[in-house]
Amino acid sequence: KIGNLVDFGVGSGILSIVLKENGGFKGHITGLDKNENSLESAKVNLMLYGLMASEFNLQNADLVDLYYPKQADQRATPEKTKTKVEFYSRIAKGLGIPEELELIVSNPPWLPSNHITSTGNYSLTFDSDNAIFDPNEQFLIASFNFAKYHLAPHGHMLLVYSDMAQQIGLQSQNRVQELGAEMGFSNVELLDSTYLP
Repeated sequence: KIGNLVDFGVGSGILSIVLKENGGFKGHITGLDKNENSLESAKVNLMLYGLMASEFNLQNADLVDLYYPKQADQRATPEKTKTKVEFYSRIAKGLGIPEELELIVSNPPWLPSNHITSTGNYSLTFDSDNAIFDPNEQFLIASFNFAKYHLAPHGHMLLVYSDMAQQIGLQSQNRVQELGAEMGFSNVELLDSTYLP
C-alpha cells in the first residue's frame, strides 16, 4: 500500500487522477507546480473526481530553481547548510512533503530546447509555459534530483515522458535511462516505447 504521492509538476492533475481512479492509489497527494493557473486547474479537477481537500496539498514551487543541481548548489553554500541532505530536507519541510516518498510521478516537458527548432520537416516554436520545452533538460534533471533526495528506499518514480525528441533526433534514444544512471539510479526501466511513426 502506497501512502504518499508527489506529482512533480502537477499541471492539470491528470496523473494523480489516473492513479487515484485506475491505479487504486488511496493515499495523500501533494502536487507541486510553479504555475498558479495549473495549481488552480489541478484543484478543480481533483475535486471534480471526488477528492476531498484533506486528501491533497497543492504547493507553488519553482521546481527547477529548487532541484536543478547547478541552481540549487548556488544556494546550498556551507554557511547556509551543512549538507545537501539537510538542504533538501529543509525544502521538503517547507513544501509540506514527507522526507521519504513512496511514489513520485511526473510528466516532464519533452523537448530539450528553449527556442525555435527546425529538423528536417519539423518546425517547433517556443512554449512560454514550459509544458513542452525543457532548456538543457533542466526539469528532467530536477525530477531525478528530487527523487534522489526524497524517494524512500522501497519507493518508485514514474516518469511519463514522450520520445518525440528522440524520434526527430533532438535527444539520444536512451537518454532518460542514461540520465537516471548518471544520477545514481540502478533500475531505470522503460515500460512502454509505443509511438506514432
